[in-house]
Amino acid sequence: MLVVAAIAAALVLASSDGSSTAVADQPMAATAPTPTTTPAPTVTVTATATATASDVPGTFVDAMQQLGIPLDANTGWAVAQGICVRLGHPARYDEFTMAEGIERLFPSVHDEQAHAFVDMVVTSVCHL
Repeated sequence: MLVVAAIAAALVLASSDGSSTAVADQPMAATAPTPTTTPAPTVTVTATATATASDVPGTFVDAMQQLGIPLDANTGWAVAQGICVRLGHPARYDEFTMAEGIERLFPSVHDEQAHAFVDMVVTSVCHL
């Protein structure tokens, strides 16, 4: 590799006509690169990005209330959707892990409630 670089450098030097020598002998002014800035991307938040109360099925809300899950409908629905996504990767996630995560994320949800919630989500939301 070093030999190839040396040969390439020799060819470049041999092919030059010497006109660059005069330029090379002159001191070069220090220049800083001109920074180029790109405009920051604009983020538009739309109302359809979040679930509204009408987006959450009434049967899901009723089931949450029957289980005594102390979450509002939108939060419960978002958590349920996340559980479904994660359970789609069975090598990494299982129902027990999801229930334990619910307990850690929402300390007011008791162990039995968390497991019942995940069971309900699996059967009625994820359809697994």
